Order: sequence, then C-alpha cells, then structure tokens
Amino acid sequence: FLLKLMINYLFLAGLIPFIFERINKGRIDIFSPLAVFTFFYLLLFGIRAIDMLIFSPEQIEADLKFYQLAIFYAIVGLHFFQVGYFFYISKKNSTGEKSSKGLWLPFKFKIILIGYSLISVSSFLIIVQLSGGLSTYFRNIRDSMVNITSGSTVFFMLVLLIQIPLLIFFCYVVQYKKQRIALFLYFIFVSVLLISLGERGHFVTLLISMMVCYHYLKKKIPFFAVTVSTLVIIAFLVLFGQYRDFTQEKDKSAKLELSLGLITTYHYFIGHFDQLRHVKDVVKSVPDELNFQYGKTYLNFLVKPIPSKIWKEKPQGAGRVITKSIYPKANVLGVTVAPSIIAELYLNFHIIGIICGMFLFGLISRSLYSYLINNKKNINTIIIYAICFPYFFSELRGDFTVVTSFLIFKLFFLFIALHFINLKDRQQATESV
Repeated sequence: FLLKLMINYLFLAGLIPFIFERINKGRIDIFSPLAVFTFFYLLLFGIRAIDMLIFSPEQIEADLKFYQLAIFYAIVGLHFFQVGYFFYISKKNSTGEKSSKGLWLPFKFKIILIGYSLISVSSFLIIVQLSGGLSTYFRNIRDSMVNITSGSTVFFMLVLLIQIPLLIFFCYVVQYKKQRIALFLYFIFVSVLLISLGERGHFVTLLISMMVCYHYLKKKIPFFAVTVSTLVIIAFLVLFGQYRDFTQEKDKSAKLELSLGLITTYHYFIGHFDQLRHVKDVVKSVPDELNFQYGKTYLNFLVKPIPSKIWKEKPQGAGRVITKSIYPKANVLGVTVAPSIIAELYLNFHIIGIICGMFLFGLISRSLYSYLINNKKNINTIIIYAICFPYFFSELRGDFTVVTSFLIFKLFFLFIALHFINLKDRQQATESV
C-alpha cells in the first residue's frame, strides 16, 4: 500500500507544476526542460513501477523495502528539481540580445559543411577499417562498436560532428525556404551515416533537435503533432532494436515470430527504461558491497578524453563502476548499465547528493531555458538550445561522465562553427547563407 501511495504521489507531484503553468501563461511549452524532464522522469520511475506491479510483482515483493526507498528518493529528486527550476535567480540569469537572424556568411558556412562532413566520413571509415573491413563491420556491427570505441571513442564522436552543419542548414531553410532539395539530400546522407553506426540514439537526437529548431524558429508545434512524432520515434527505436537483436540470433524465424507480439514489443520497449531497478540495486548495495564514491564518478569526467589504449585502468563513470560491482554478468558481456541521475547522486553523496544535485540540475535547466526565452530571436541561441535539449533525457538516464562528455564535445565544435560563420560586421555582407 505504501509503495502504491508513493507512486500516485509521484505522478501528482510531477503534474501539479503544469497546472500552474497553464493558469499563469495560458499554455505549456512542450519543449521546455520542465516538460521533457517530467515526462521521462515519470516514465523511468512511475510508469516503470506500475509495469512491475502488474507484470512482475514477485520482484517487487522480494525487495519491497528497497523499491520503496527507490521511489522515495525519486520523489525527493523530483521536488528538488522543481525547486531549482522555479528558483527566482534562475529566471534572471540573462539579458536580451539583438537578433542575429540570417547573419551568416555563405562561403564560410560552406567551408564548415564540407570540413565537418569530411571529418565525419573519414572518422567513420577509420572505424570501419579498425573493425576489419566493410563486410566485417556490418556483419558484426554491435560487437564491432563495443571493441572499436573502447580506446577510440574520439572517432565515434567525430562522426557525430556532421549533425552540426545539417542543423544549421535546416535552420536556414526553415527561415528562407531555399535549397530544400539540397537539404533533403544532405539529410538522407547524414541519416544513413548515423544509422550505420549501429546506434539509433544519435539519429533520434538529431530529429529532436530539428523539431526544437522548427518549434522556436517557425511556429509552435501542436501537442498532437508532437505526440504522433513521439510515437513514430518510439516505434523506430523498438523496431530498429529488434532488428539488431534479430540479426544476432541463429533461430531467426522464431525470433521474428516472437517479436511480432504486441506484449513482447511493449516489454522490449519498457525494458530500456529500467532505471528504477538500478536505483533499487544501488541503494541495496551501497555501502555494503560498493563504497560511496564522494564525487569520484563526476571528477572522472576530467580524464575522459584520455584514450583507454593509453591508460587502460583509467577511472570510469558511474555506469562502469556500478556494472563492475553490481552486475558482473553484464560486465563480462561488455554491457554498461545506465544508472540514472538518482542512482549516481546516491552513489556519491547519499540523499544529500540527490537534494543538492537535483536542485542544481533544475537550476541549470531553467537558466538555459530562460536564456533561450530572453534571446528567442537569436538563431544561434536556438541552435545551442536544440543541441542541449535531447541531453536533458540522457542526463536523467545516466551516466554523467559519458553523457556530458558527448554534449561538451558537440558544443565545442558548434561554438567554433557559429563563431566562424557569424557576420562580424553587418555592412560587409551582401547576402545571407
């Protein structure tokens, strides 16, 4: 009864801020950090808990105390995120800037497009070469990626640079309705390249960033349209994942027949959001089986750029730390769990970490959103926000070192591109991109 009561309270506490947003502003911005945070937070903890109560109550009963603690810590995290998000200082962190709409130098943008594309394609070819050739790569794409990116993650990250010129190109076409065919062809090329990495997440991230740009540049995307788009993206994630698993199985006909079931498809999807169980396992194991880290998993971010081939025993993020200690079978297979932001904060500083960490997460999220609202006519600000937006969910799912390293890497090259193509003296330009 207590567990069910806390689950109901979790949903109630998550939805109440939207009532005030609706009353005060008359609308809810579905691309605000609050919206994406609440939706995925309730998915990771609330809906997952309900799913387990319905389909696997024996697992709940076996560790009832620790599942109750996991939901309790999720509630604490939710409230302190909300406190940080609505904290007064976070609303006054930026001042309005003049619009830089369309003030890009065309020939410099072409340099960025060609340069980043060449870097991306070259890095992908290096990955293929390291895997033993094109046929070997595509035949064993999952195992190859695990082996190659271990110590060579930089090549994987460099492939993702191609998202930056595509996003800039998309914003230009949305504004001026020019070069649509060129954009479409470039989008197809980028999509094939990203999907060829064997991971659907970065392709989905690109789609979400494009939706955010359209939402703030052109017109607000209706809730219904976002809902339909979300369902399509979810279907893509599930089907692509099932296809990837299907290609790894010897009994392919049996696997395909099983995958067609609606319940099986649902469980396959919900199984990717198992952060509630990870929080429960961390709470159960720390400090008896795994010591408190006292910030080590966050500080390990500083050594992330050092390749593992140079420093094989370098400190890892929370995902690797938890996997090695709590999930030895997954560790043997080379799989790293996504612990969730709550589990990592608890792993480092117990409940104090959850309180302070979620407050800061809310504060930073609102600060970025306030900066967007105060500069919503600045196309550069919109692009920066669009790049950051998908990582709100990624940070929720964890872990900090991996997710933040990808975000900072991408932002670094985005700032270089925007600084390079932005017009310094408006009178020098005779045309836009």
